[in-house]
Amino acid sequence: MLLLIIVAGCSSPSKEIDPIQRLKKYDTAQEAILHYVKSYHMTGPVAQINIGNENRQLVFTESSKRTYSIGELIEFEGQYAVAKLSAEVRLSELAWAKWSFPTLDEQEYTITISDEEEPDSAQYMKEFGLYVHVSDIPNDNNLVTTSPNIINYYNSVGVEE
Repeated sequence: MLLLIIVAGCSSPSKEIDPIQRLKKYDTAQEAILHYVKSYHMTGPVAQINIGNENRQLVFTESSKRTYSIGELIEFEGQYAVAKLSAEVRLSELAWAKWSFPTLDEQEYTITISDEEEPDSAQYMKEFGLYVHVSDIPNDNNLVTTSPNIINYYNSVGVEE
């Protein structure tokens, strides 16, 4: 009888929690980014990237030497939070890397980072020493990126307290 109760309890539908609701929120974007960087023990430069027409804000970080990841800065009811969107990608001997990631609202993007300039209008980010290209084409696995770069601009973010 106890077994039936446990199985029935496990099979009942659960309410999904909006991922934005679970994020810790801060009064400023700078404070949200600072806590994000500290919580993942990131040691390299940080850039806030504005992409596309919808004014989406990405947070591009160097977690450790030549290891990078993407987060998303969101504003929710006058407060800010950052959610990590991708695993860390390491540029070992490679001169470039490309990976796709979903945003919190499940939009798919592809980012390409490279030590060398490519003819695809990649944005040079001097703080990282990299050319960065973001595309709104999901899983763009072409060796040469032909889609437009949707980076509008980026700002380097100081994360020292």
